[in-house]
Amino acid sequence: MVENLAFVLLGLSLVVGALTFVGAHNSPFPMPNISKSGCMVSGGLMVVGFALGLFAPVSHYNTCASQCETALLDMDADHGDFDIYVEPGRGDYKACQKGARQADKKAKEIAAEQGDPSLAEAADPAMVEARCIGQALEHCTMDCFAVR
Repeated sequence: MVENLAFVLLGLSLVVGALTFVGAHNSPFPMPNISKSGCMVSGGLMVVGFALGLFAPVSHYNTCASQCETALLDMDADHGDFDIYVEPGRGDYKACQKGARQADKKAKEIAAEQGDPSLAEAADPAMVEARCIGQALEHCTMDCFAVR
């Protein structure tokens, strides 16, 4: 409903803009010069149209993001119908954690080969956790948002 109103307002802003342009120039049609007020009305209609057009998708995205954030705090729980969006996030999280462990293992092997212990620094676990949760959250949110 809001998206339809947004399209109507954007179309109306184009009509007002066209009438303003014609009225501001010497036209064969008898029209008053409404250029200043017409531009303000046309610009206002356009801004309101864009805002209304973006309201529904942005609110849906924010709803998906908050639901996914809540669900990913307890990944092993059953989330009912919402579980179809959480499951890919779980997979991303586990793959990310596995990749971080493999990278640490590879760094230790390279450090042993080159004899330089400074190369064997493990990644910060808090940073790895934040990155993996971020990837899982993004995947869950995008899957939820795409259904709309």
